Amino acid sequence: MLTGSNSTWGFMVALFMTLGCAREVFIELPEEEPQVVAICHFTPGSPFYVLLTKSQSLSNTEEPELVVQGDVTISKNGQFFDRLLPVTVNKKQYWVGQDVVEAGQVYGLSVRVPGVANTISAQGSAPKQVPLAPMEINMERDAQEITLNDGTKAVRIPLTLQPALDNVTNRFFAFNIRHSIKTISGGETPVMGEVTVLQSTFITDGRASSLLYNTPEQVVLIDEGFWNISDPVLRLDVIIPYVPEQEMPGEIMVEWRTVSEDYYRYHLSIARQGNNLPLSDPDAVYNNITNGYGNFSGFSFTIDTVRLVR
Repeated sequence: MLTGSNSTWGFMVALFMTLGCAREVFIELPEEEPQVVAICHFTPGSPFYVLLTKSQSLSNTEEPELVVQGDVTISKNGQFFDRLLPVTVNKKQYWVGQDVVEAGQVYGLSVRVPGVANTISAQGSAPKQVPLAPMEINMERDAQEITLNDGTKAVRIPLTLQPALDNVTNRFFAFNIRHSIKTISGGETPVMGEVTVLQSTFITDGRASSLLYNTPEQVVLIDEGFWNISDPVLRLDVIIPYVPEQEMPGEIMVEWRTVSEDYYRYHLSIARQGNNLPLSDPDAVYNNITNGYGNFSGFSFTIDTVRLVR
């Protein structure tokens, strides 16, 4: 029997022998031909914007190849609705339609690309908007002035987001919060000057924070499980930095989205890509495109403006 230091020495020898037997193993993953990737998030009152690219290997860090030739059409309830044409927007080519989206209608996407045997297709709709309850803020009663870590001043404003969930089965939502800052000119009678609109930051409790996900579309996705409580209200504290005597918070603008399940599943899967533990299998990105990859889904939205009454 090994005891004391002999036991430790025996363990070290066994460990060395184990490591000495280790070797690198290279696994060749199967390569597939590039597939068409279609991304389109449409909303009522706007035409369809479809981004078409080619899929590529994970090791390729370059921008995906754009699909610049093809036939892209939209159907509505199974009937031809619109033909999309290539248009350059912000130095990137999109396929853009002329007719606008209606809420609650089922649309189909069809893409035929030269050299690709199968037609790429998908179906989706933009759900009808679920409104928020009216929001009122009294700055003197509700707001709290705080000092941030860098010594600057900010105002902390409570905000409640309460959708009308009665008889609503689609409980997929997202939001974005912005605020305006008004500059104040000097003098005995302060005069409001330039107005700047900025992205807002917010804080919330632990449960809500764990069920919120940032998305590439700069909206925050709310986990569907959040609403499974007796008091389905999202309570936030909006933090607005400002310079006293020079600036004044003006309004809070809440963009509230009612999103389709396809939209929700897609953005949830993307958000979870960065939350996987080491050595765990990554979540697959949600795909609702037939014979290709991507997402074809809709959302409705409203922008509620809350004046910061003093």
